[in-house]
Amino acid sequence: RSVWPLLLVHHISSLILCIGCIYFIEAAPKGLICWVLLALLGLTSSLHYVAQILDFSPFSQANKPWLRMSAHVVCLFFQIAFRMVYWIKIVFMAVTHCLDEHGLELAAIVLTIFLLFTLFNVDFVRFHYKATIGCWLKIQQGKRLAKPKDL
Repeated sequence: RSVWPLLLVHHISSLILCIGCIYFIEAAPKGLICWVLLALLGLTSSLHYVAQILDFSPFSQANKPWLRMSAHVVCLFFQIAFRMVYWIKIVFMAVTHCLDEHGLELAAIVLTIFLLFTLFNVDFVRFHYKATIGCWLKIQQGKRLAKPKDL
């Protein structure tokens, strides 16, 4: 199935959140903004891109399967930590801040945007889970092919 519609909604939601943070910059909690930027843009997205770039380098699955597997495990760990576990805290802090400082309407809009983000996060984590399992299966397949056949 195509991920492009979800990716488009994710990036439009990102744009709306960034504009919102700029517009309400004085009232926005700086710690929350830093964690969102670190968790979503800085770390998890960067690890995703590094994992994808490895496919087009001498460190690809075919050449360095354990390195590729390790990159996916690290990426998956941080995807789960920030895009699932810590994500709950990010959403809670953002929505309660909007509710307290700007009212129900803005809190509802922000919650809706975060729910759309959550759909992307689930798909993103699922992608990295499947990629990690795929790397493991390729390593196991390589081991089976490398074993000498019984006579």
